[in-house]
Amino acid sequence: MTPGEVLHDKELSHAGKLLYMILSSMAGQDGYCWPANETLAAELELSKRRVQELLSKLQDRGYIRVEVRRSEATQEVERRYIYCGIFVNRDVHGPPAKSRTPSCEISHDPPAKSRTAIKCKKNKEENIPPIVPREILRLCEGYAGEDAQLLDAILGLLENRAAANKSPVKTTRAMNGILNKLDKLSGGDRGMKLALLEKATVSNWLTVFPLKLDELPTSSSVPYNEEGEDGI
Repeated sequence: MTPGEVLHDKELSHAGKLLYMILSSMAGQDGYCWPANETLAAELELSKRRVQELLSKLQDRGYIRVEVRRSEATQEVERRYIYCGIFVNRDVHGPPAKSRTPSCEISHDPPAKSRTAIKCKKNKEENIPPIVPREILRLCEGYAGEDAQLLDAILGLLENRAAANKSPVKTTRAMNGILNKLDKLSGGDRGMKLALLEKATVSNWLTVFPLKLDELPTSSSVPYNEEGEDGI
């Protein structure tokens, strides 16, 4: 599986795609890594339960393979290996239980708000994720709150904008501009926000624009004129 296949998989949420990017970067050339759910949850700023759900979805879609090592004496889990990309279907396994030197391991220190990269072998730094910068992701997560569907819709616009128009959002100021416009055009209505984001994404727009009357969601009670202001 290639990163491009994952990116364009409509069955995956954008949080799942971001998780795959992080796992791929951690795995490096050896094709595997062993991060704890707590580590991944801290990197994505999601709950451990949500991370487990995303890992299960990635495995079901064939993008990762999870291998659990258990103690021969107690049968307790000693380490969980996660394989990515071309290594998913290969007959390869992690290092022996007594040899646990990772080829690329993420820091387990508490995540700092300013940290935007992970350290791999040879002290190489890679930005994660490449399309949605970490500070932009955190801003979107704060805006969406617990609404995963709204977050996916926002990230969908950003990913499509970067891929289709080669114009990724690089600053929090630019992102705030999009979110402020979304609030204005939606009047705070969730259904309207989702409809505006969907229309912008499928139309390859850089931001959201007013919807036509026949494009308004049936669940929305907020009328709009052509300028996007409240109608009468």
